[in-house]
Amino acid sequence: MPSRFMSTIVLPRLNEWYERYPETQVELSATDFRINPIEESVDFIIRVGELSSSDLIARPLGAVQMVNCVSKHYIQTYGTPTSLESLSNHMMIHYAVGSKAIQCEFEYVEKKTVKVVQMNYKLTVNSTDAYLHGCLNGMGIVQIPKQGVRDYLLKGDLVEILPEYTCAAMPVSILYASRKHMPQRVLYFMDWICENFKASLSQD
Repeated sequence: MPSRFMSTIVLPRLNEWYERYPETQVELSATDFRINPIEESVDFIIRVGELSSSDLIARPLGAVQMVNCVSKHYIQTYGTPTSLESLSNHMMIHYAVGSKAIQCEFEYVEKKTVKVVQMNYKLTVNSTDAYLHGCLNGMGIVQIPKQGVRDYLLKGDLVEILPEYTCAAMPVSILYASRKHMPQRVLYFMDWICENFKASLSQD
């Protein structure tokens, strides 16, 4: 599952699971790369974004609302972006997963149409944790799920910018091959994961 989901949704609640099932052993894997649970021999995966057609079973868990953020340190150094036009004077942190080269873009939805602004950048990362911490350290603008940065926004470590120009919400799903041959304890854990994701994502 994406690393930010593990650290903000699963790990803070994992003791609740062990209180119910103290004899179980749990193996969690955090990755921001897309994997196939069958090829990787894992019971299920959490995926963010639109799903491509496959033989996997998908259960929707909700959606993550996106937010544009910078740190206080960034604002002190570069000022606050106040319009799309002003973005040409700012930097974004480039998030790129996989070998395919993509442009660094500020994405937003206007009248149900996705639009982009090409951005300057100095830093490219391939993990959501690095993306967040790069922002916290004043290295650029990020467009990030609000669920994972609520506390930073409340404390003032991060500041929301251009709220009228946000990305579309991104669906979150759990994918698995089949429940038919899953051990009962895995089924229980998967259902517990689903409950926690739905509860957390519904807060936005």
